[in-house]
Amino acid sequence: MERSFTIKEFGEKYYNKVVIKDRKNPEGIHRYLLRDIYPAFGEKQLDKVTTVDILQLIEIKKLKESDSVALELRNLMKQFMILSIIFGFMGAIGGVLSRSSTGIIFIILLITTAFAAFLCWKDIKNDL
Repeated sequence: MERSFTIKEFGEKYYNKVVIKDRKNPEGIHRYLLRDIYPAFGEKQLDKVTTVDILQLIEIKKLKESDSVALELRNLMKQFMILSIIFGFMGAIGGVLSRSSTGIIFIILLITTAFAAFLCWKDIKNDL
C-alpha cells in the first residue's frame, strides 16, 4: 500500500532534510510553513491540494503583505510540490491539474525547477 502524506508531514521532512542542509538561515522557510502553509492546508493529503488552493494562499499573502513575500511563498510551494511529484505522492501531474485549468501554468512553473528538486531527492528519500 502506498504511503499517503499530509502537507504537514511532508513539510517537516522537507524542512529537516532539505532546507536545513541547503540554507544558511532556514528560519524564514520554517516561518512560512508554520504561519501560512500548515494553517491553510497542513492536514490535507498532498494529492488533494489543488492549484486553486495554492493560488488563493498566494493571493491572500500578496494582498496582506507584499509581492515579494507572495513570491517567496510561491517558490516554496513550487519546490514542495515538485518533490511530492518526484517521490510519487502525487500522480504524474497530481491533484494540481485534476481540478483546475490553471494547473497547466502551475505545472510549467514546477518543471522549471524540477532539476534542482531532483538533486535533493536522495537526501530525504530514505526517510519517506
